[in-house]
Amino acid sequence: MTIHDIVIPALQAVTIPMWTLMIVAPHWHVTKRITVPLAAVPTLAGAVVYFTAEAPALFKVLFGSTTAPFANYPGLVEFFAIPNIKIGAWLVVIALDLFVAMWMFHRLHELKAPTWLLRTMALFVFLLPQPTVLAFLVAVGPLLKRRLKLQAGPSGEPERPVSAFV
Repeated sequence: MTIHDIVIPALQAVTIPMWTLMIVAPHWHVTKRITVPLAAVPTLAGAVVYFTAEAPALFKVLFGSTTAPFANYPGLVEFFAIPNIKIGAWLVVIALDLFVAMWMFHRLHELKAPTWLLRTMALFVFLLPQPTVLAFLVAVGPLLKRRLKLQAGPSGEPERPVSAFV
């Protein structure tokens, strides 16, 4: 049994249920409870464990390479040509995408976004993370303004502070 046989199924067992809940049942109390951004920590920790187990291959590329691994395109190609490095990088991408998705999910809940928007954003951040984060940052502005108007008291000031961060 190799590290691949342990880490990858374990990380899938952590991430797939969270993605499924965010897409299928965004308002369920269990979904809100378990999809906190800190829940991405086990996935990121799994990637770190994987890279630790693959340290010899990583060190070989970083210090024994004919080209500087991150200085130019051929160095990057050489770095990511090693299967263990590709898998580790993929695990990091999964962890970071999950973290961003959970942050977006909770931010949309705070702004009382409609269910269709919660589901759409969760699905698209799963499929196309970078364009979805950009769309999220653009779409949250109008939602935040609406939320601030609803919270405004008689003086026009918000009754309770609302985070200025998107």
